[in-house]
Amino acid sequence: MNTFTNANTFTSPTFSDSSHTLGSINATIPANETEHYPIDIRYISEGLVRTLSLLFPVWQRYDQWPRDFREDLIISILSGKDIPKIYAAEYHEHTYVLDGGHRLRTIVAFKANKFPIQVQHPENLERSDGTPIPQFVYYDNIHRRSSTRSNAARVLTDQERKIFDKYSINIVNYPSSTELEARKLFNILNHHRAMTSAEVVNSIGTFLIGFIRQESAQIMDTGITVCENLKNMSGPSFKKVEHHKDILSLLAIWNVVNPEGTNVSELEENSLANCKTSLASGVESFVRKLDRELEESECIRFREMLDNMFKIDTEFSEHKLTAAYLLAALHFMRFNNISADEFIEMSGVFNQQRREWQRLFSEKDKENKRRQPNQERLQLLTTQMNDLDTHFWFTKYYKSYKVDGLNKKGMKARKEIFEQVHDDFNGIPKQEWRHIDAQQQSTV
Repeated sequence: MNTFTNANTFTSPTFSDSSHTLGSINATIPANETEHYPIDIRYISEGLVRTLSLLFPVWQRYDQWPRDFREDLIISILSGKDIPKIYAAEYHEHTYVLDGGHRLRTIVAFKANKFPIQVQHPENLERSDGTPIPQFVYYDNIHRRSSTRSNAARVLTDQERKIFDKYSINIVNYPSSTELEARKLFNILNHHRAMTSAEVVNSIGTFLIGFIRQESAQIMDTGITVCENLKNMSGPSFKKVEHHKDILSLLAIWNVVNPEGTNVSELEENSLANCKTSLASGVESFVRKLDRELEESECIRFREMLDNMFKIDTEFSEHKLTAAYLLAALHFMRFNNISADEFIEMSGVFNQQRREWQRLFSEKDKENKRRQPNQERLQLLTTQMNDLDTHFWFTKYYKSYKVDGLNKKGMKARKEIFEQVHDDFNGIPKQEWRHIDAQQQSTV
């Protein structure tokens, strides 16, 4: 059996995110630098010969390698197997890693004893269920949490460390590049592997994506960043912010409150359609079409609406509002000149009754699925639902999700419900409260 075997034993190492990088690795290269050169692992993160700072651009993918991938890489190096090249590009007076960041970070983390690999235990120990007990192998220092009983952990032998340190990694460098050229090369290099929509969008060099990326890191009045605020939301829709998913969430909000169009009617229609586009697989081509400078009024409106969304989510935290609800609320406020406080006031009773109607609907659905449904109970639940849904708001709201919550038809249904709720709450005709004068239209 091979001395080095696959194993799953460690947690992902963390790297700093200062100066808009995912961290840096110090590596040395010969003085006569060329476009293609090998570098021994022993020089990585050591300041020998001439130090070259290899940075990870902010638009590169976050570290997503599972632990078995990391261990496989270290074992491949120790076994003398070939690993892919590292690609880098020079711009802004730095050298940035375009492809191979996972490999470099894994090597640096292993050398720092952030994680071990697992090998066959020399005493062939087994657990009670018959599975073998592995031995943990660190680079040169056993982690303080690792058990030393029964030789459970060790460090690389001098010979093993020599093999590891002398292993050469091939680096291909593109000197005198621009950031745009580097982004294009990054996309080309990653065509052969699956990238998420969020990763692709984050790598696109437009004014809009640059602004949204910057906004995600902004600290709000709450004392935490916009990204952290998204993660703390009560509902599940925007909570996933890992691997640039926060960029897609903020992009969805931008496209609802700042749609493209030449008049109010077109702006409103595009805003409804954008909800689905912003979170779907076609978002990459959609973003590339928005390659223009942003207007200050758009940026201000985006920040105001983002604050409104957080305020509404906090007010109705017990309801765990979905993205479809929140985006529809932002659309309604945007095109009807309604403040967050007004929306909260008008929708308070609506949300309470909607929640109760959904509970009754769920009970009725469960009863219907029984082998012998209780007809009296079904009739009682139906009566209670009808008593709550006198305006058929909740039936329409439920149907808006059945047709796909974020598509244009579903968003339009929720917009109409909000209009009816507002009309009923204020007791005034819709055409009066929804009127926008010509001056306002020109600034929309």
